[in-house]
Amino acid sequence: MLDFNHILSTPGYDIQQFYAATGTTLVRWQTWRKPRGVNWVYMIGVGGAGGGGCGRNAAATGCGGGGGGSGAQTTAMIPAQFVPDTLYVQAGFGGVGGAVASANGTAGIATYVAIEPSTTLTANMLFLVANGGGGGGGGGGVSGLAGTAGTVSTIANMCLAGRGVYNFLAGQAGSTGRITAVGDSLTPQANGLMVTGGTGGGGSNGVNAAFAGGAVSAITGTLGTDFFPLPISGGIAGTNAPSSGGAGRSGFVSRNLLFNFGGTGGGGAVQNASSIPGAGGDGAPGCGGGGSGGSNITSVTVRPGGYGGPGFVIIISW
Repeated sequence: MLDFNHILSTPGYDIQQFYAATGTTLVRWQTWRKPRGVNWVYMIGVGGAGGGGCGRNAAATGCGGGGGGSGAQTTAMIPAQFVPDTLYVQAGFGGVGGAVASANGTAGIATYVAIEPSTTLTANMLFLVANGGGGGGGGGGVSGLAGTAGTVSTIANMCLAGRGVYNFLAGQAGSTGRITAVGDSLTPQANGLMVTGGTGGGGSNGVNAAFAGGAVSAITGTLGTDFFPLPISGGIAGTNAPSSGGAGRSGFVSRNLLFNFGGTGGGGAVQNASSIPGAGGDGAPGCGGGGSGGSNITSVTVRPGGYGGPGFVIIISW
């Protein structure tokens, strides 16, 4: 295994990562065991993200689907003496993208770290809760609605974190799919959130009037380094050649887990039976899926919105 983070040889330092294993909540728990001799336990969790909405195929105007919202983010750092020898983790599953014309994406599932693998959790059983993001709206008559951000947790939702220090961040909403414009772009938040929503799909409203999917803007000041990329484009618009709309790009994890990126929106198709709208890109872990493009001809089969990224938990102890 390549040690990109230079941590494998550090004595007394343990990292365990958990990702979603099931689409049903509170039924398949993963186990964390406290290493011997550690003094502190740090955990960060993000909820499952929402899937992107599916674009519309209509006789006059085809609207792109909205991007899914990201999961919320929660961190806690707790003295090891207050942490049981075994914890139970369920990382929330990401939502599925809308698969038929104008269908909404589904919401992501919340992420939990608990002291018991129960199907009836209470706040006094929880060290961490991170809520899931909302699914993007299907391409409608006006716009494909953006998926809502995962809602922020509170200490009242996860009382055991009160033994240490904690922080809560809401997720990021996706962006809107459009008819007569490029799908809305999205800029990563500058508040410590390590995930993004997905962007909306482009629409179509004429013989040669299709539009690209929304892009993810560059993070200010990074200049396209290997830690953060330059702007991530959406799917290209179809043309009257004819060519189909391009698929949105799937999100990815940047170096050292500094940031995860959502999927971008698919491009719209022109008014031609050979021009097909682009699918939405899948979100990286915790990030929203992109909405798919729209078409203004009813005979064309639309493509699905992107999958929302699965939730995750990282527990570091030393």
